Amino acid sequence: MASEKVSFNLSISDLGKIQLLVDKGVYSSRTDFLTKAVVHEMLRNEDTIEKEKSKFDWTVGISGYSLKDFMKYRDAGEKISVFVIGVLIIDSKIPLNLAKEVIDKVVVHGKVVASDEVKNYLKEIS
Repeated sequence: MASEKVSFNLSISDLGKIQLLVDKGVYSSRTDFLTKAVVHEMLRNEDTIEKEKSKFDWTVGISGYSLKDFMKYRDAGEKISVFVIGVLIIDSKIPLNLAKEVIDKVVVHGKVVASDEVKNYLKEIS
């Protein structure tokens, strides 16, 4: 599974408590503790996540679009709405004017991989 690095600050006290749990063998590392804590919180909030996902046709994982896909949508006169939890990949060959013609709405909870100009456009319409 692809992963992203996340940085955040913890109080010395909280970090000390995590380290104590690691030292006592409860967790194999600080990363192990933090990963399990994040998974636990996502499971605890599953209802909220599912409720939001049910509002739209969400893709969970990786969603990608090629230049050929966008040309097909344009030629058919279709606009698309994209909802992704994970990674949205838009071919870097897709020019900004074509993206503007085809994309109606975009919501991404995660990462966008696209040309800088298309990424900036997506930020504008999000």
